[in-house]
Amino acid sequence: RTREELRIRLGLWGVPSIGVVIEGDRAGELVVYNHDVQCWQMVASIFHAIRQTWHILWKYGQDMTLGEKEAMARAARLARTLNLTVLGLSRSHASVQELRSQTRAAVTEASRALGNPRKPTKVLAKQQLAALTTGADTRGRPNPSVVMTRTVAARDSILARLEREILRIDPQIFRRQRAFIQIVLYTEQVILYAVRDFLLELNGSGLHVVLDRPEVRRMTAQHLRYLAGDLARLDFAPYRTACSYTAQDFREAAEILEHGDLRDEETLRDLFRLFKACESAMVAKAAQLRIERVLYALMRDASQPRPINPERYLNTLIDADLDLQRVRDAVLREPIGGVPLGHLREAKQALLSGMPDQVKEQLKAASAAL
Repeated sequence: RTREELRIRLGLWGVPSIGVVIEGDRAGELVVYNHDVQCWQMVASIFHAIRQTWHILWKYGQDMTLGEKEAMARAARLARTLNLTVLGLSRSHASVQELRSQTRAAVTEASRALGNPRKPTKVLAKQQLAALTTGADTRGRPNPSVVMTRTVAARDSILARLEREILRIDPQIFRRQRAFIQIVLYTEQVILYAVRDFLLELNGSGLHVVLDRPEVRRMTAQHLRYLAGDLARLDFAPYRTACSYTAQDFREAAEILEHGDLRDEETLRDLFRLFKACESAMVAKAAQLRIERVLYALMRDASQPRPINPERYLNTLIDADLDLQRVRDAVLREPIGGVPLGHLREAKQALLSGMPDQVKEQLKAASAAL
């Protein structure tokens, strides 16, 4: 699709490399600039974007001990050592054959990290890596001039990939990830926190005070419209639909408070239903955030050598389960049904059974259903 076919608002919350589709079937989806392949890509939601960016950071390596960076740096070091050994200048005690074997293993590892590249620099790096495994004469003895030429070329190509691209792209990716996380934190801890806090007061004894005092009703109606305006700003997935409906419910509730006949039982039922719908929508979003936090933690822990400890995640998943049990589908404009709760319980079972990949798949499905 082209930009003309999708109406996009770029600069989501001031970040130039992030945009959001603002109308049509794909409204709410993010448009993110991929600095590696230098093009714009569609992402289903901000949580998808956070997970995707984590995978990119893991692929390249967050530092020089992980991912493509480590594999290529190791191949480059061995290429240099092999070159010096063939020339008789290395202080290494390894033989040429041993170094060639080590280099071959490093080349295999680095080639696997590069995958099936399309970018010219990655293609060249892979070709030069492959050349490191050759460089002998007809009797299998190392040819110093050939080895030197190929190892120098391979090392230069690898370093070019590291210095000009990966290390240049890294800051862009880190900034983008920080932006995604900051957007979620602001959404949850500022906007939705204010909404949940207000609903908590209102659905307690506060609503009776509002109904009994006309001046409080007017101020409450104004505050509802203010919160509705904040929610309307959250036009990106996965917040767009729930927040749009909640904003609409707030505006209708404000209209009832200002102009409705509050002595009429049906009018009061409508008002209570609107507030319960808003509460259920916010509870569902709270459950989704818990699920995404566990997903993110699982991805981070998968990069560590230690085994995954189920106790680290179980309580959060139990809290998400309790949240979803509080959601009242009957009052929602778009009921969520039992699908997310079913996936969540499958995830808990998989967690206790020591199947982390299955946990992640079930949690992704649960979050997508919210």
